[in-house]
Amino acid sequence: MEFEVLKRGYIKRNIIIGLIAVLLISVVILNFTRAKYRTTAEVPIANGTINYSAADLNIVSVYIENEEGVYEIVDTIPESGYTLNIEQSYCGISNNGEIEKDAAVTIQYENGLINVLGISKRGTKCYFYFDEQHGAGDQILVNYTTVLTRDDFSTILGDTTTGTIYKSLDETQYDDDGEVYYFAGNPTDNWVYFAGFYWRIIRINGDGSIRLIYNGTTTATTKYSNRDEFF
Repeated sequence: MEFEVLKRGYIKRNIIIGLIAVLLISVVILNFTRAKYRTTAEVPIANGTINYSAADLNIVSVYIENEEGVYEIVDTIPESGYTLNIEQSYCGISNNGEIEKDAAVTIQYENGLINVLGISKRGTKCYFYFDEQHGAGDQILVNYTTVLTRDDFSTILGDTTTGTIYKSLDETQYDDDGEVYYFAGNPTDNWVYFAGFYWRIIRINGDGSIRLIYNGTTTATTKYSNRDEFF
């Protein structure tokens, strides 16, 4: 009789110990799982980072603009030559095959750094659209449908050449970066007002940058502004 009482006491103690062990293991697993979903990681993107919860952000899709102006999906973030299109880029979750934009998610882009803020839902997917960067020269060229060449620079070109831009005839007229475009004659559409003064665009360099010549506080012709040799 005494043996049976002792045996029941051991069984009761073992059950209590087992329950405590199960409870401790459950607490550890729960805390680990919660920590996993709260952990913030950083993934290098171009020259910056994107901050996200590791279990929340599944995929980042990247699209870049090609020469035809159409976006194509790529495997990596472009490191140069492109800039993030904030208006086009967004984050959201798939719902029956369609992506619902999450208005709570904010995408910031500054100095080449991308920051995604406000992600709180698992399965969030971000779509980043990058536009090809265009220099000032490229922006100017799209406005000109008349592009001419010249092979005689012995005389000054005095014609009114508004709406016309000239380009280098061959490689002998290129600069170190490539083909050159320039204004010649008497154009009226190459003025720039900057820092309180009037300047004239005289040339688009091979790298897409532009060359200006100072004209003074008005657009009145100076002894330099229409000299053909500058063009």
